[in-house]
Amino acid sequence: MQSDPESKAELEIQNRIFSLRHPDDNLWKPALEEMREYKEKILKNEIDHDAYIEELHTIQQKWIYKQMGRDIDVNVLFDKQIEITANSVDREIFEDQCEALCLTSMIMAQYLFNSLVNTEDYQELMTTIYSKEPQDDKKRELINKVFSNFHERFDPVLKKTEEFKGITKSLVNISILSSIVSVFQYSGNDEQNLRYRNRWDNGEYPGYTCEHSIYNHIINWINTWKETALNELPSRFIQKLCGFLIMLSSMGDDYDLCKFTTETSLRISEGKITEATPQGIPSQLAAFYEEQGNLEEALKYYNMSLDAIRLINAPIWADTIIYRVALLNYQLGNKEKALEIIGRYHPDFYGNASVISMPARHLAKKLADDISIELGYTNSKQAIDNILK
Repeated sequence: MQSDPESKAELEIQNRIFSLRHPDDNLWKPALEEMREYKEKILKNEIDHDAYIEELHTIQQKWIYKQMGRDIDVNVLFDKQIEITANSVDREIFEDQCEALCLTSMIMAQYLFNSLVNTEDYQELMTTIYSKEPQDDKKRELINKVFSNFHERFDPVLKKTEEFKGITKSLVNISILSSIVSVFQYSGNDEQNLRYRNRWDNGEYPGYTCEHSIYNHIINWINTWKETALNELPSRFIQKLCGFLIMLSSMGDDYDLCKFTTETSLRISEGKITEATPQGIPSQLAAFYEEQGNLEEALKYYNMSLDAIRLINAPIWADTIIYRVALLNYQLGNKEKALEIIGRYHPDFYGNASVISMPARHLAKKLADDISIELGYTNSKQAIDNILK
């Protein structure tokens, strides 16, 4: 039995209201009233179905944010923070404000420039990148236009750094960098994106992608201030900077930057993986060594990455790390060690499930099954229990 238009429209509303309902509040009720106003419009043919769905989604998001205490748009709050920072009255206050601004930028980076991807300049840049015709001059012009958005937003604070010098400019540069990386971390061309997808599906360390000319633009800018920042910033901010540099090394397939960044970070933590160690250190370097065919060095750094899996902030690609450590041990002839790793860390045995479930999780389980049969066990559970007993 087919529903009438009003029932269909109401069903769309109820599906969205369901996510807002909570026994301790009534915030969903005004959202319901707003949505039903648009139901009247679609029933009167004042808007089409696509517009109706878009309006319901907008209302739903607004009230979800309200439930989270985010009544004001993040960008409004952030621009206010920039204004307050730029109006600091002395050097000490300005430095404190720059530290706060830097931390805010890193935490909220994905929200601060999300509208940039809908601009004409950004869309044209992406079209130029994917074009098979060489358009280097046009690409260079568009890259400059798009990147000017990042610097212009922070311009009031950058001008203030000329008055109150010190570590403030380095802090603002990290703020800008965090926003840039959030926008361009998956901006590769077709070939790069296919390679990324294959890595993901094959249980390899995926990393990030970035079109070469964009990467070169970013790295050329970073090279104008990186050494200064590494020499003057407190270690807690150097570690933050290393986190973005390690992502960049993957975006640009840059082994030298990866090695330099990993060594810098580990030097601060005295060779140990701690809660302050950025995501991707040292696993990204392990991935580079594996790609080069240096399995011993790869295993050395993957093993260090295993330590991070038991930290509160486990690596987002823990499934891949577990699989690569087990697979490399297997390839080097250490079959029981491979089973031990899978047994200790894989969620199907005695490990915890990571935030992101990757194909590597299934591949690691299959590897355990295959190795167990090779060693004469009935199944992987029996083999692992015997090894770990």
